[in-house]
Amino acid sequence: MIIFTDNSAHNGIKNWQKEIDQGVTGTILRATWYDRVVDWRFEEYKASCPHKNKGAYDYFAYWLNNGADQCKKFLDTVGDFGNIRGVLDLEDNSANGYPKLASMYGTALSRVMAWVDQYILETGHNPLLYLNSGLATQKQLTVSGYQYIFRNFVNKAGLWCANYNQNVYVNGAWVKMEIPPTGAWSECLMWQYTSKGDGIAHGNGAGSDYIDLNRVFNLQALLKPGITAEDEIIDMANVMNIEPLSQVDASRKDITFGNTKIGYDGCLTVDIEMMLNYLGLKIDTATLVTWLNANEGYYGNLFVWKSIEKLLPGLLFTAKYTGSNLDKIDESLARKMPVLVHVDYNPATSLIDQHWVLVVGKSGSSYIINDPRDGSRVRFEDVYGDPATHIYNVATYSFTGTISDAEKLSRLWLAHPTLH
Repeated sequence: MIIFTDNSAHNGIKNWQKEIDQGVTGTILRATWYDRVVDWRFEEYKASCPHKNKGAYDYFAYWLNNGADQCKKFLDTVGDFGNIRGVLDLEDNSANGYPKLASMYGTALSRVMAWVDQYILETGHNPLLYLNSGLATQKQLTVSGYQYIFRNFVNKAGLWCANYNQNVYVNGAWVKMEIPPTGAWSECLMWQYTSKGDGIAHGNGAGSDYIDLNRVFNLQALLKPGITAEDEIIDMANVMNIEPLSQVDASRKDITFGNTKIGYDGCLTVDIEMMLNYLGLKIDTATLVTWLNANEGYYGNLFVWKSIEKLLPGLLFTAKYTGSNLDKIDESLARKMPVLVHVDYNPATSLIDQHWVLVVGKSGSSYIINDPRDGSRVRFEDVYGDPATHIYNVATYSFTGTISDAEKLSRLWLAHPTLH
């Protein structure tokens, strides 16, 4: 049996090991709630949570007509965190002075749909809906007879159902429930079967006695597309928080240098942009290219390695090495400096194409790269093969200047599970 918890600031300072000791293998964190307020422990939990399977939810403010905006705030807050699909948590909140959900089902559901549609638009995949069994099975009279009110969500969101009564009355007798009611859905992906689990045993902070416990029925359906339950998730503990950028993004692909464009031959320029941003020099591609053109940063279409020393005080070009030189890569990563490496753009052909990617850290024995050809962050071997034989040149820099908050924030940076 797979058991998840879900946690919010109410759970206090977490001891995650206690959860693991109780057999918990995943958690869903509250990221946002009540009209786009960020949970005050989300960043703390996000940075410290060791679970392989993790995701985030938005406690939805159904009484407000801004479902799409609530979703945008949620996605901006969560970013790439977790391998579990995002969740909209819909609960009646009339006890806190807001309208009863039952008094405005039609309006509330249209706002929920706006959130769901915005999520699909921005992520390209379907979210999850957290509902209690009463909501999941609620019906209304239509011209076709009584219909589940959530029938239009079945093909747009998976069901995470809360039901704490494990006994139901069936055919004149009480029987123990092994799965909660599913309403219009054919299956329940996850069942919150209690809100009164032993919170202290599961690592809650002092004064938080209870915790939600959830039984997972279909882990694969909870995961974001392209991820399987067997995937090894990238451990971000030793990966620098460097935003991946794509050379073919509309904002930069047509910028020219020499007799070419960033979209065709600008991989190295975009790598340099990523590195400079990480070191605290916030610069866009157009500005960087303009500066390089004016400061002998290019020799024809070729990048001049030492040129950017004049752009950022304290930045020094160390060397360009022929071959894989994994020891040089490791030395640079130990200094919290990314490394530029030459790879074969298309390993399937005999020609060794000129393409440069940025090594930003290691997960276990795997080098993690930001690849400018599509803006992905991936394991090197997943795209280019064995680094010992498929890295052809290595270029390193050192930096003696003052690193900005980018490095400090990297300590808060944790899981980037999506393998593009």
